Amino acid sequence: GNFDPIPGSASLRDRLSSEGWQSCSSCHFKGLTDGVVWQFGAGPRKSVPLNATFNPHDPRRQRVLNYSGIFDEVEDFELNIRNVSGPGPLAGGALDPNHGLLIGDDGSLDAARGAVNAFAIANGGRPQVTVTLPGSTNKVPALTALREWVRLAVRTPRAPFPLPGLPGVPTTAQLIAGRDHFVAAKCVSCHGGSAWTVSFKDFTSPPAGAEVFTERNPAQVVGNPIGASYLNRFLRDVGSFNLGVAGQGKPLGGDVGAEEKAAPAVTNGVLQPAPDALGIDYNNDGKGIGFNVPSLLGIFNVPPYMHNGAAESLAAVVADAKHRTANGRFPDLLADPVRQAELVAFLEYIDATSNPFLHLDIRREGNQIVLSFGTIPRAQYTIRATPNLVPGGWSPPEVLTGTGRRVEHRLPIDAPAQYFRVTETP
Repeated sequence: GNFDPIPGSASLRDRLSSEGWQSCSSCHFKGLTDGVVWQFGAGPRKSVPLNATFNPHDPRRQRVLNYSGIFDEVEDFELNIRNVSGPGPLAGGALDPNHGLLIGDDGSLDAARGAVNAFAIANGGRPQVTVTLPGSTNKVPALTALREWVRLAVRTPRAPFPLPGLPGVPTTAQLIAGRDHFVAAKCVSCHGGSAWTVSFKDFTSPPAGAEVFTERNPAQVVGNPIGASYLNRFLRDVGSFNLGVAGQGKPLGGDVGAEEKAAPAVTNGVLQPAPDALGIDYNNDGKGIGFNVPSLLGIFNVPPYMHNGAAESLAAVVADAKHRTANGRFPDLLADPVRQAELVAFLEYIDATSNPFLHLDIRREGNQIVLSFGTIPRAQYTIRATPNLVPGGWSPPEVLTGTGRRVEHRLPIDAPAQYFRVTETP
């Protein structure tokens, strides 16, 4: 890109990639995915579609980023701009002043670079190159603009329209059955909420130090893991590390899953052995097991699936017993191929217009109960309370209209035991 002149002699061209060899859209055409599994610094990673980076019903709500939870801001992808699209650091590790969108902390193009990392400091709002559009005098911060485009402009692909009578089109009864299976098999434990994922950034960057882990501190006990930092509490284990990797004991379909190795370094022109990828616990601290939960929004349109591309179809995902039981934590209610097909039919019709399973939180504050849950625009929510579960014992309904944002509703604690029910209707 061409950026506004600022003090300094470093280049204002080709800052988004080295020699213009690629751009963000090379992997994320129209903000979605090329479907390619790339060997990144955290391991083999399919390009994540960006449509669910922010909740389409409330764009203030963002998910944690990357399959291993190694980023918490869109601006953290400055690291990809510099080290993947760009040439990487200079000899000795200093940041290259000729690449990247972040500039010196004093606003100078040539000033000593401040640190660029995912968690120690927030990257959002830092000094950066700007762009002035033709006919305008407004200098737009370039990295912030990228974030806002992802937040407000990337759309979820529409699901196929079920035209009755066409061959292979699921019936309404099959879609309803699939939705019932989704609930019964506890798929909502990972894919609940209005963004169809429980991965929700609930903190202001940077995260607390106690949230950040690495497989090299404490030192690894097995393997040679990459030292990338990650946010452990957003990881979920469905037994997918080494899934579909030939010879690793977790066969799936044609075993097309990418090997669990991170991108190797080059030292003095010599390619080094590739380190082991994130996804399991290498240092016996009980952390790092599993992956950050992707959204199901528009999932039909963005194959392949899993972090390493092991599943070529949604049917392959559902056929994996470890996945559908959360690695054995839940009973297997989907062993029947007919139920699997009904669930796949339901998954294929999930888009931004689908009615999601909303995550409900409850807490006590003094003599009140606070119910907190996400809402869908214009949907009606009925809230009732009862001291017991005897038929007819529910209180008169309190009705809220959804705004697309999370709401909190307070109710008095006026009985020794109390139950609450939230019902949603379109």
